[in-house]
Amino acid sequence: MMGNFFDRENMLARVIAFLIACALWMYVMNEQNPLVERNYVVNLELRNVPEGMIVLNTPDKVRVKVQAQRTVLGDITEKEVTAYVDFADKNIGQQALPVKAQFNQGTVLEVYPNNIYAYLDSVTEKVMEVDTRVIGIPASDFTLSKREVIPDSVSMRWLELWHLLMSVSEKMIFKLKVH
Repeated sequence: MMGNFFDRENMLARVIAFLIACALWMYVMNEQNPLVERNYVVNLELRNVPEGMIVLNTPDKVRVKVQAQRTVLGDITEKEVTAYVDFADKNIGQQALPVKAQFNQGTVLEVYPNNIYAYLDSVTEKVMEVDTRVIGIPASDFTLSKREVIPDSVSMRWLELWHLLMSVSEKMIFKLKVH
């Protein structure tokens, strides 16, 4: 019986019937579950930021337009669409970087903005002694007997760019005015 199926007799009719069946199946599937597009506003991830560096001037969120079957998009939330900027092998300074997006259950059509300008800078940390300076003279019925500072040191963190623009002393001095 199997030998009869592959006979050349009626082969053209079989191929045409098969192609019509495939076309009808695709038509029905597309009508019942068409491709649709949807926009999602998602958090922008900052990936591969070098140790001791900080990124400035990036948006918190971006818009991603995706396309998938209607039944797939019906169950999707923003958490399944990711948008990110990759800082691997980037140096200090302003960077023009593409925003990339991933959507495993369909196609990413568009990301807005598709490029960002971010500033990458290093963070400097320094422990500084805290001291006080008294300015003025206490009133005649008052005396200044003891100066105590708690805590006696503080940890300061700032961007390298700021460090270049300002001079940083070894002490943090607070001025106390007395009258």
